[in-house]
Amino acid sequence: MRASQVLSIAAGSVVLALGASVPARAAAPTVIAVSMANRPDGAQVMRLDREEVPPGRVTFRVRNDSKDTVHEFLVVRTDMTPDRSRSPRPATGWTRGS
Repeated sequence: MRASQVLSIAAGSVVLALGASVPARAAAPTVIAVSMANRPDGAQVMRLDREEVPPGRVTFRVRNDSKDTVHEFLVVRTDMTPDRSRSPRPATGWTRGS
């Protein structure tokens, strides 16, 4: 082998070694803003600032805008598709989008 080939192989090995030693950075989580409140008729309302999120980590930023009601925000893991879930629909107090 020539000296230039040895030098190229050595340089490539250093680059590979450096690349392998740098930990992969996790993607930042998707943030969803949630506002919870009451309508004048007493119905509870939850507003989310988006309808869909990409796969990966999600952070919910929940704010209770009600002046006199304590609201609860639960996250439940399920394999059900949205059309099969028993969650309330927009007509019963859920609103989607801002």
